[in-house]
Amino acid sequence: MSTVELKEFLKAKIDEIENNSFLIYIKNILNNKIDDLIILTSKQKASIAKGQFEYSEGNFKNNDFVNEEIEKWLKE
Repeated sequence: MSTVELKEFLKAKIDEIENNSFLIYIKNILNNKIDDLIILTSKQKASIAKGQFEYSEGNFKNNDFVNEEIEKWLKE
C-alpha cells in the first residue's frame, strides 16, 4: 500500500468513526501525546482494583522483606 493509499484508507476509516472518545484517542496519537492517555481493558482495571483493595487490607510485603526472602532462597 502506497503512502497516498494509506492516507486515503485512514481518512475513510476516521470518517466512519462515531465514538468521540476514540477520535480523541486518535487525535492524541497524532499529536504525540499518547503518554497523557492511558486506556485500560476491563481486565486491567479489575486487576488494579484488586491490588488496591489488597493493599488497603494490608495484604502486601515491603521491599526489604522481599529482598531478605530472596537472599535466603539464593543461599539455599
